[in-house]
Amino acid sequence: MKTCIGLFLSVWLFSIGTPRALAVILFGSGDPEVNTTEPTGDLTNSGWQWVGKWGNTSGVAIAPNYFITVRHVGGSILDPFVFHGREYLAAKFFDDPATELRIVLVVGSLPLHAPFYSQTDELGKRVVVVGRGTQRGNELLISAGASLIRKGWVWGRQDGVQRWGENRVNGVLKNPNGGVEMLMMRFDASGGPNEAHLSPGDSGGGLFIQEGFLWRLAGLNNTAEGQYSLGPNGPGVAAAVFDEGGLYKGGNPSWELIPDTPFDQPSRFFCIRVSPRLDWIRGVIGATSTAPPPELQTSSMPSGPFVDAPNIFVDVPSRSLAIPSNQTLEFYRLKSSSVLRITAVQVRDGTVWLTYE
Repeated sequence: MKTCIGLFLSVWLFSIGTPRALAVILFGSGDPEVNTTEPTGDLTNSGWQWVGKWGNTSGVAIAPNYFITVRHVGGSILDPFVFHGREYLAAKFFDDPATELRIVLVVGSLPLHAPFYSQTDELGKRVVVVGRGTQRGNELLISAGASLIRKGWVWGRQDGVQRWGENRVNGVLKNPNGGVEMLMMRFDASGGPNEAHLSPGDSGGGLFIQEGFLWRLAGLNNTAEGQYSLGPNGPGVAAAVFDEGGLYKGGNPSWELIPDTPFDQPSRFFCIRVSPRLDWIRGVIGATSTAPPPELQTSSMPSGPFVDAPNIFVDVPSRSLAIPSNQTLEFYRLKSSSVLRITAVQVRDGTVWLTYE
């Protein structure tokens, strides 16, 4: 318990003096065009499709008329939330009294929205993180005798381009007095080419974890470590660092040397944990409806007859259905107490996925 409390307090001290996580920086590539389109393969539908542009940062659609972001990115009523090529004007803000989370009501119906990760087992889970902001800049090098050793990369130009990356939850930081809880990720050199860190431009973007077939919103990008110096004096430099050893950390004029060790000491980023705030979120968006989910019917002919399809998985929050594929021509329709329409059909790993609105 002492360790947990100490970790949480160190995060708060850090976050007060550290720039907010305002774009995804990748370990494996500095190419500004890499990971700027929706991921495919086993990362299909892993969160990219639920993230929109809010000012120069991001928000995540969570209901037909709502998206979620963080307060410090700003924004005003009547500002546009750009989502799937359309603008939805902000009509009202709902600010979480316990965290920096902000829910925004928009005018119009968002075509897609993310389901929530409600479990508390995030530790060790693989994540996809989506944001927009800086490119990866020049190498950050320190002298070691006659050699130069790379420790990371300076934050580059902020271009506002949406990017995605991967990481893993390395810690769940809890406030012993209640309130905000954070998911912590490290920028490990061994994390693979898509290993991601955050930098100015990412705040309000989403962190997603897979549960069964579906990826779900588990966190909102909030803060990142990034202020370093090559010596005990001077203004320092902002960088994504995979090994802090040998660098000075803190801030001018109180830079402190981090002793170099044989092992990397990666910097970290933090996302506001969604699961403890689900009661507040659902209270705002009214996601407690007891209306039954739609039923899927299938036929071999467009004119019918249609019969109820067996073995269907319905995920109400994401408005999705999963259907085992039998490699035959089929026509689908939904049976519901309200008017619905199928908006997309995808085939992935032997399963047909339908989304509806």
